[in-house]
Amino acid sequence: MGAPVYHGNTRQWIWYEDINNDDSDFEKIGGDFARKTGLVETLEIGLAKAYLMPQRELVDYAVKWIEKNRI
Repeated sequence: MGAPVYHGNTRQWIWYEDINNDDSDFEKIGGDFARKTGLVETLEIGLAKAYLMPQRELVDYAVKWIEKNRI
């Protein structure tokens, strides 16, 4: 990653390493979590569909899912 950064009075382009923030499989993880655990409640708020789920259990599930399924 890169970004313009001021160093003193000079603007410089600085390169840095960032975390892997790939969220391309989050929808699949959420769907698998809902099917396998039964811990997801769906409701409508106005015209929107909301999914309520326990966050600690979801994160624990996602960590294991990612460790198993991402290369």
